[in-house]
Amino acid sequence: MSRLRRDDWLDLALAALAEDGPDGLTLEALCDRAGRTRGSFYHHFADHEAFVSALVDRWTADNTERLVAAAEAPADAKAGLDALNDLTSVLDPRLEVGMRRLAARQPAVRRRVARVDARRMEVLARLYGAYAALPPAPARTLAELIYTAYLGAMHVWPEAEPKRYWQHGRAFSRLLDDALPNLRRRARKGSPST
Repeated sequence: MSRLRRDDWLDLALAALAEDGPDGLTLEALCDRAGRTRGSFYHHFADHEAFVSALVDRWTADNTERLVAAAEAPADAKAGLDALNDLTSVLDPRLEVGMRRLAARQPAVRRRVARVDARRMEVLARLYGAYAALPPAPARTLAELIYTAYLGAMHVWPEAEPKRYWQHGRAFSRLLDDALPNLRRRARKGSPST
């Protein structure tokens, strides 16, 4: 039987978090899932806290920074938003829900998830601001609305097919395109509703 690498443990843990929530991350549950001993686990992680920190690092890299890089690569904000929609629609929503359940239990994880949320909304605000030609405040409001709707959809439909999320993203893009003239006009007037 080949030895599990650190990344193998993290892959296994991300799957466990998606399938079983935080309860799937106990050392016993992980070792059972891996068919390995505690010694194999501790070869890669000093303790459970170090393991959870590495797991959040991995989730952040895979589910945020990788997507941010793809969204910011195109010179055109619309192409970046489309790339972001395509990539987020194939993420496992159960993992996002699981990470937030873990954050509810562990303050250190909660702080890191809050930083991820802030990063995601910052990128969305920048992209929507550039695409819709909106000032920072209304662009931020728009980013917050779409981001919280996206997170809510993951909680409402954690088992949904990726196509559903992709269709919602495209529908939102069409609605935004239709609303852009009104949004820009309100932003110029400084309306609080933008």
